[in-house]
Amino acid sequence: MENIKFKLTWIVASLILLVGICFGGYRWLQEYRYPISNVAYVQGISLPVSAKTSGRIASIYVQNNTLVKKGDILLLLDSTPAQLAIAQAEQTLAHLKQNIVQSRDAVNTAEKETEERQQELSELSRQVFQEQQLAASGQITSDQLLEYKEAYQAAGYALEEAYNKLSEAYQAYGPHGASNDKIAAAQAALNNAKQRLIDNRVIAPVDGYITDFNLKLGMRIAPKLPLFNIIENNQWWVEALFEPAVVARIKPKQLVIIRETNRPQRVIYGMIEEVTPKLPCQSESKFYPMTINCHYTLACP
Repeated sequence: MENIKFKLTWIVASLILLVGICFGGYRWLQEYRYPISNVAYVQGISLPVSAKTSGRIASIYVQNNTLVKKGDILLLLDSTPAQLAIAQAEQTLAHLKQNIVQSRDAVNTAEKETEERQQELSELSRQVFQEQQLAASGQITSDQLLEYKEAYQAAGYALEEAYNKLSEAYQAYGPHGASNDKIAAAQAALNNAKQRLIDNRVIAPVDGYITDFNLKLGMRIAPKLPLFNIIENNQWWVEALFEPAVVARIKPKQLVIIRETNRPQRVIYGMIEEVTPKLPCQSESKFYPMTINCHYTLACP
């Protein structure tokens, strides 16, 4: 029994030793093949992102380090004010069009009535002239002639009233071309309201990574003011510090493994394009500075 326990203990110890040797060898190969720095900062050419209109943030689709493409929606502002403006502009435009149609119909009706009254007055004028000749020859009485004259006078009053209605209709309809101007102004107001709804979207201007993002839902933002930044793709690099023993074997085009100082959980794999002069950043420092252009990244969870 003791012999069996001894063998099991020896086997377990051997396995532990073997795992330790393998892990140590793997770490040594990794450090030898891929120089590692735990003191590094990401730098880059950043582009500020701003909104085109004011409003409260309704939706957020990104956070720091989010990779975005040009045209991606980053934020959405509350669309309620824009939708209300669109509804009001549509109502104003529809009401204006309806009023213009009604005013145009009123003008047409007044013109037709005026034309009818003119024809009626002309016909009565001809009849009065004929009846006057008949009365002079004694063929009709003066009372009969008076009836024609009264009808003619009434037709004159009716024509005057028709002219007044026509004048009011013209005034309500407005000058020539004024209706088109009103329609154009109302349509422009509607287009502006629709554009404001489109502008509620904050869009990525370039491909890149989100940085300096501190916005929260419900925050009110103003237009044309920087909200956060985007570091453009292929426009960023890493400034890292390496130990002298590591620097001695670093060569251009060599892969390196870097952990950001501010975010140690994030691992960056980069490629060195140029080795800077091997001078310490401070006389008492054991680290050497080096600039690394990263061709690709891998953020670990």
